[in-house]
Amino acid sequence: MLAAAQEPAIQAVVTDSAFAEASSLIREKSGVPGILLPECLLAAKLLYGIDYDQVGPVDVVAKIAPRPLLLIHGTADDLVPFENMLQLAAAARKGHDAHVQTWTLPGMAHVSGIVQDRSEYVQRIVTFFQKALN
Repeated sequence: MLAAAQEPAIQAVVTDSAFAEASSLIREKSGVPGILLPECLLAAKLLYGIDYDQVGPVDVVAKIAPRPLLLIHGTADDLVPFENMLQLAAAARKGHDAHVQTWTLPGMAHVSGIVQDRSEYVQRIVTFFQKALN
């Protein structure tokens, strides 16, 4: 999503279990004690040039419009909570002439849709791209 928001040559986007904001996800799921987290985030920025406070697909996803976007997410995702898809979809729909589709996978965990029903998963994505790229 971050690349597509900046690169118009990307004609359609599919995501599975995408996060809305990296920094909030790291704060919730990293297991790093809260008192040490600011230092860890600073170390990542200094060592690797990654500013996790700036990695927020929710802030740029609307720029993908009018190109088609498909968001896939399982409701039982314990790594990236399902609410991330709802946030991304709402933000994406604010784009001019947005074409946003969502596919909710009831009871499925993080990126498990392809494992649970590979045939349907592949077919839905192929169909999405066939329509998007024609």
